[in-house]
Amino acid sequence: MTCGKHMRQCLCRALISAGAASLLFVIVPVLGIHAAEHDKEYAETGKSIELFGHVVRELSEKYVDTVDVGKLIYIGIDGVLESLDPYTVFLDAGQSEELGEITSGQYAGIGLGLSKFGGAAYVTSVVEGYPAWKAGIRTGDRIMAINGVSLSKSNIDNLREMIKGPAGGSLTVKIEREKSGRPPAPETVTLVRQAVHLNTVSFAGIVDGVAYIVMDSFSAKSAEELSAALQKLMKESEPEGRSLKGVVLDLRGNPGGLLTSAIDVAGLFVEKGSEVLSIRGRHPEDRQAYTTQQSPFSSTIPLVVLIDGQSASASEIVSGAIQDLDRGIIIGERSFGKGLVQSIVELPFNYSIKLTTAKYYTPSGRLIQKDLHSETELIKEGDVPPAGKEKRAKVYYTAKKRSVYGGGGILPDISVSAVMLSEYEKALVKDGLIFRFAISYHSEHAEQPTLPLDHPSLLLAFDKFLEDQKFSYTSQPEQEFEKLRTLLIKETPSDGNSEASALLGMKEEIVRRKRLELSRNREHIARLLELEILRHYSETGAKRAGLHDDPVVRTALELLSDKKRYSGILSR
Repeated sequence: MTCGKHMRQCLCRALISAGAASLLFVIVPVLGIHAAEHDKEYAETGKSIELFGHVVRELSEKYVDTVDVGKLIYIGIDGVLESLDPYTVFLDAGQSEELGEITSGQYAGIGLGLSKFGGAAYVTSVVEGYPAWKAGIRTGDRIMAINGVSLSKSNIDNLREMIKGPAGGSLTVKIEREKSGRPPAPETVTLVRQAVHLNTVSFAGIVDGVAYIVMDSFSAKSAEELSAALQKLMKESEPEGRSLKGVVLDLRGNPGGLLTSAIDVAGLFVEKGSEVLSIRGRHPEDRQAYTTQQSPFSSTIPLVVLIDGQSASASEIVSGAIQDLDRGIIIGERSFGKGLVQSIVELPFNYSIKLTTAKYYTPSGRLIQKDLHSETELIKEGDVPPAGKEKRAKVYYTAKKRSVYGGGGILPDISVSAVMLSEYEKALVKDGLIFRFAISYHSEHAEQPTLPLDHPSLLLAFDKFLEDQKFSYTSQPEQEFEKLRTLLIKETPSDGNSEASALLGMKEEIVRRKRLELSRNREHIARLLELEILRHYSETGAKRAGLHDDPVVRTALELLSDKKRYSGILSR
């Protein structure tokens, strides 16, 4: 039996609120205003839910082993939702609370960023002015215990649950800090949780005469925070007697957030009353256009927006509107392609369901959502349409009649890829070795170092650190070789000298190439070490120091220094 989307919604609510024995009692209240139009569909819905209830009851009473009915129902809900799209999901009480924190931009906590490396929990960032900062906890400290409970491999994954709690509640945190020449000295501090505001503008500064701003997400106060950052940078540039060359808004890695926040952020750069987005749902009455409601910070200052494959949802609304209205230039890689309106429907017992109710369209009419089921996607992430394929991708036109392309996501005006870590560097980062080396360096140097550091000395010290940590790296070719060698040993006679000789030659070549890769990475690893070391002294200083290493940022700064080229791109 094929069931409609309304049936799926009814099923989710029924299963949670009533259980299998009384599913039909909750169908009527949740049918909604379209019930009269779909009597036949809802009759089928009722039969389907009743059938599901009978199945669960029979399993509960007669299956050979004891059945966890609650778990069975949750699996059923997840199975139903997985058939729709990846973003329609069932949220338990904890997930619902976490989603509320993200969208509101507030949570009760102590202002810590934590990561787990090698079975230990480390402080990776501290929000200045909040309880952890005031208590003297700093980046690099190791968390040993919370409320008297020692951390171990068995409970470290529950770290967030151990820390969270209501504002005003207290907790004790036992930390250990590495000290030069002495064993770490444990210290226990008592902290009182408070409302922590998640500032979505993580960096704002003037770089080469350009206002460079990083936004990590879109929450209730994002537009207000961005406006404040712009005003501050504008004032900073005035004493120098020079106006800003332009603005770079970095939305790379920004997964999105609130729809209203995206509209307000776009409204800082376009004329009041500009249509920046439309949404279209299942029913004609679900269609709605969104226009900006406030006067802009500036509708003329040169603007560049940076995006990548992790820029999604609200990030794509902003970048798509800026591009379609010819208000600025988009640089980077093709965005993620998540253009679905997610609505949160509250369910009984603090559960909720996050479901797709509509789709986003840019001002030119482009659908932001990528085709989740297409096997012939024409334009891949970060690509420009190949010659001859532009005609196969639907063409749309900006306000000035520039061609832009459909296919999901936002295709940048200038495609530039960020520097990618090698597999070896990824292994170092994953194991926290660069971070932990920086902890060691910081413990031995009280004063912030001046960059650049002496790279040969730094790399020698890092090599010794890796040796002490017993770090070993097996490249992907080495892993594949071992699989092949194992297979050949099983199938080849023990006296197969020719095969053994061939394997030895292959192994030597793989090792040679691995050494070459590691040698090529040395200078880049030294730079990663420098920036991580600097971050332990100054988060802002490290971000600023790394900007000129970033080819995407460099491209944006160069473009804003070339007015003729900037204008030419917007008028071609």
